[in-house]
Amino acid sequence: MEYQYHYTELEPLAVALLSNYVLIDKSYMLYYYNIGSFINILLNVILKGIIQDPCPMYDERKINLAKSNDKHSFFQNGIPFHLFGMPSGHAQSCFFSTAFVYFVLRKMNWLYVYLFLSTIICYERLIHNYQSLLQVVVGGIIGIAVAYALYMFTNEKIKGEIKEKPDDDGPI
Repeated sequence: MEYQYHYTELEPLAVALLSNYVLIDKSYMLYYYNIGSFINILLNVILKGIIQDPCPMYDERKINLAKSNDKHSFFQNGIPFHLFGMPSGHAQSCFFSTAFVYFVLRKMNWLYVYLFLSTIICYERLIHNYQSLLQVVVGGIIGIAVAYALYMFTNEKIKGEIKEKPDDDGPI
């Protein structure tokens, strides 16, 4: 059950770097994008630990046997390492970036670029049998939901508290 790293491990990082480049002129949104990326990754690790749905490339019977007998090979410092695939961290990260950048810029050309990259990344996860279709779809949905929540929060922070303009005591 040895996991071999593949070049696909770096693809979400490339999408995140592209997002940092695209949002460089919107420093406030860039700041919240990076905070949201960290929260998104942390949420993914937590969900993987709760759900514990193995990646399809591993034999589920062996995983269940090892989980019940030898937890040290499945957890590093209490965190599920690479055996669990629900939700897909790659899909979650890529679709988080796709949705957040679209919500901020509202430009269809960037949406098409991000959708193309995200689709390729998710497709590679499927054809290499790193994750199932359900794991990828759930990861994408969670990524979009986190991006939407963060964008709405960021917009509220930008607006601040809306107050009525004070009366200037001028004539009507």
